[in-house]
Amino acid sequence: MQTENSISHNISQLLQTICHTGSKLVNLAALEGRLAGISLMSILGLLLMASLLFFAAWLMLLIAGAIWLTSLNFNLITSLFIIGLLNLLLLIPVGVLIKHYFQKLFFPATRRQLQTSNIQTTEL
Repeated sequence: MQTENSISHNISQLLQTICHTGSKLVNLAALEGRLAGISLMSILGLLLMASLLFFAAWLMLLIAGAIWLTSLNFNLITSLFIIGLLNLLLLIPVGVLIKHYFQKLFFPATRRQLQTSNIQTTEL
């Protein structure tokens, strides 16, 4: 009888320990989830600030290029046109990269795998 009480007491303590540990893990995961959310919002805010600063710097470089071209005796309209064309030429590889990464948003490997699985099941 004493051993049965001892075993049931040990099992009870084990279950309490498991529940307590599980509860602590869930609380830790919840706290880390909140921290991850705050960190994500901070990163997004900093990315917005960095993109604005980058845009301002790029605009200054374009203006400096236009001023430099006017100092080489190009008129202002021609300088702005040349700078605009160079800007558009730099946009081409960016567009190609966007198209490349955009195609990966549709899970191509998973879709191929599902199509292969579908073909195999229809053949059976």
